[in-house]
Amino acid sequence: MEEIIVVAIVFGSLLAALKLILDFVRDKRGVRSVDADRSITTTQLSDMIDEEVAIATKSLEKRVENLEAIAVETPILPEGAASGRLELPIESETDTEAAEAAVRNRARS
Repeated sequence: MEEIIVVAIVFGSLLAALKLILDFVRDKRGVRSVDADRSITTTQLSDMIDEEVAIATKSLEKRVENLEAIAVETPILPEGAASGRLELPIESETDTEAAEAAVRNRARS
């Protein structure tokens, strides 16, 4: 049993040394420089990330604006609204809880 372990360690060490030698020779010849031509710079990567984040957060920014407007009781009309008023389905003028709920529901959509 011990002989198998010794043989495995010896062959493993030889394979590791061979790989190190082959990697060194490959680096000397410049074979890995081909991969560098296909890579992008950090500036390009940063620009790509900034663009994707801006696209992904557009709808969230609009929702935050609506929530801020609700907090100060001046709701922003959704895009494409024709009139300057926000139509709320309220049955009586004194029903403020229903009005607030309607504004919140309108802001979510």
